[in-house]
Amino acid sequence: MLGERFFSVLDENGDGYVDHREFLNGLSRVFTSSFDEKHKLVFDIYDFDNDDFISKDDITVVLNYLPIV
Repeated sequence: MLGERFFSVLDENGDGYVDHREFLNGLSRVFTSSFDEKHKLVFDIYDFDNDDFISKDDITVVLNYLPIV
């Protein structure tokens, strides 16, 4: 589920594919960006409805996909 969200964040134009430029931009955001840019990346992954807020519903989605031990 988080992998799908990561893919969605990388797919900047929303066409369902990650092209070469989007892939390199994503790698750059993960490995060479500032703390603030990394923070925004992680925030975007958890903001499921893309409303620039992490709501209770967004957290519920994440928790529903965690394995129960």
